[in-house]
Amino acid sequence: AAVSKLPSDDIFVGATAGVRHALDSGAASPADIEALRTLLPAGASLELLSPLDEARFELAALRRQRPGCSAAMLSMGGKSMQLGSEGRLVSLPFAMHLGHDLLKASPIHRA
Repeated sequence: AAVSKLPSDDIFVGATAGVRHALDSGAASPADIEALRTLLPAGASLELLSPLDEARFELAALRRQRPGCSAAMLSMGGKSMQLGSEGRLVSLPFAMHLGHDLLKASPIHRA
């Protein structure tokens, strides 16, 4: 309902690692993605992003918000982690909630 009130000429929905995982695991199907597309207003688009495209869009968003900024970015989500700086992009299948348990269990990080 609220989506239909948005200006549709500027809406780009990027589906990221959670959706990739849902498709890979069978929790969602391509038909589910198509059904979601039909709910978007005319002119809006939904694209399944590759891991590196996910990193590119996140770095581009940082650059748009901070023109002239040369800072690197680290983005941690539920199913992947992106790192980006000038000329370098990395996307890892490493989720923050899973990584926390691995780091906590590591003898290097024990107090």
